Amino acid sequence: MKKLLTLCIIYQYPKVLLGMKKRGFGAGRFNGFGGKVENGESIEEAAKREVVEEVGLNVKSLKENLFMIVLRRQIM
Repeated sequence: MKKLLTLCIIYQYPKVLLGMKKRGFGAGRFNGFGGKVENGESIEEAAKREVVEEVGLNVKSLKENLFMIVLRRQIM
């Protein structure tokens, strides 16, 4: 069974907020914020939850771009 994952890039022109990965694949490198989608949770809900957990920011709205849609299709 394939896992659903989220990855959020927080962008406010001209800045991008990234976090440094502490462990696992890519440890010590900067990345967006995200994680696994839990049972009964939508991708959008999971993305918002992960940003709150990892950064402490409350997300009001998410914008999907073409890259996000392509990634979603490849993972699913």
